[in-house]
Amino acid sequence: MATQEFLENCGVHNGKKLALFCEDHSQLCCDTCILSHSQCSNVTLIADTAATDRQQLSAKINTILDQLIKLQTDWESNLKSLQVSYEERLKEVRLMRRQINAHLDELEKATLKEMDELKASWNASLKFDVDTCSRLHTELTRLSDAIQEIGKKNKELAFIAHQKSEEMIKQVDKYLNKNLIKTELSLKFIIYNDINGYLFQLTGLGHTIHIAKELTTLGSPDQAIIVTGATPVSVRIPSDINETYHINGVCGLFNGQILVTDCNNRTLKLLDLQHKVVSVCDMSYLTLDICLLTPCQVAVALDSNCIQFVSVNSGQLVKGRSLFFTHDCTGVTHHQGDLYITSNTALYKYNLTGTLVNKMYEDTSSSVTAHSCAVSPSGDRIYVTNNRQHKLLTLAKDGTVISTFTDTELRGPSGVHVTPAGQVLVCGFASNTVIQVDREGKKKIATLATEKDGIKKYPRSVFYNQKSGSVIVGQCNENIVVFNIK
Repeated sequence: MATQEFLENCGVHNGKKLALFCEDHSQLCCDTCILSHSQCSNVTLIADTAATDRQQLSAKINTILDQLIKLQTDWESNLKSLQVSYEERLKEVRLMRRQINAHLDELEKATLKEMDELKASWNASLKFDVDTCSRLHTELTRLSDAIQEIGKKNKELAFIAHQKSEEMIKQVDKYLNKNLIKTELSLKFIIYNDINGYLFQLTGLGHTIHIAKELTTLGSPDQAIIVTGATPVSVRIPSDINETYHINGVCGLFNGQILVTDCNNRTLKLLDLQHKVVSVCDMSYLTLDICLLTPCQVAVALDSNCIQFVSVNSGQLVKGRSLFFTHDCTGVTHHQGDLYITSNTALYKYNLTGTLVNKMYEDTSSSVTAHSCAVSPSGDRIYVTNNRQHKLLTLAKDGTVISTFTDTELRGPSGVHVTPAGQVLVCGFASNTVIQVDREGKKKIATLATEKDGIKKYPRSVFYNQKSGSVIVGQCNENIVVFNIK
């Protein structure tokens, strides 16, 4: 009876029994579920359906169970390796702190030695002057007393005393003339302020990045992605001040939640697993792109020549530090501690402190020749959209152009995204399309979506959400489009 109750119970409507089957949607239904299938043409009683091949189904289930066990083992192994790597990095941080402390101790020791030597030198000089004054004072006083004592009693002694006094007066006058300026001697310590300045501008002893090493095969970068079931989802909220929407960037967190940049409302919005806006962060400037840095931190490109770091703490968006540049920041992506930033005409590579590594690519022949960028999982390919000339560029890690891709379905390419398996997705802004290109950027593998599939308002961004198994497209309206993957 327990097994029968477990099987017959409707998972949506508690207490209801499954009695119908919709062949149009391959869905089991209770008498309440079936109300939403009133337009379906192939609904039958479960009692009237044909018997299934139990042996084949059992074999399929066993295969999937084996795959689940393997995947669970991989995740458990990942937990252990994460802890091991954490402990190793912790040792590195503490070793670095000890090395810094030891170096600071040496600097302090050298500074105090210099101070002690200077003090000792001046002590000796001042002690000499004190002793000289005392000696001259004593000798001159003794001569003065002798003159008074002898008076006119002894002309010879009086003459000697007079001559010695004159000689002593010359010595004292000479000494006094050399020391007419009265100074008060003290020590002053000149601090090297650049040390403190450098330390104050740091946010840590370094920064931590995550390196994803595949435990299981994610698939080929040239395996076609097939999507189905376009679902428009509004990101409009009552506090929005602009009714014109440009969703320029989309990215996902480790838990499956989504972040979108609402450009014209100058906000960053956090969506939960049901794609409802649950947190909003005012960015003050137009939000142009976004990328993931850590499982709970992102970098947002703003039209103020700035990259703003934002963290997700307890489900809320919190601003962090900012990096400012001398060029536009229209696109941003991250790979193992490096930020790749496009400026509409160039691609730059920076580290996470904002230090320029190098300018990787530049094309000033027109405007918007380097609009957005994405990096392959291994970091050996960088993809750049040339919006004005309708091209997708594929660059090697040194910035060399490997290939240039054009296609009638890729007009005005805007957002570009690479999945964890290395599949390259790119938006055709002017053609209302999202297509997949091969890893080398030389040929089209698939057309994921067109106007017929729900892309109607100039797609600006695309993101593959591995956690939910969906592809999300941001457009020039309030609706992002969520596609399920077959």
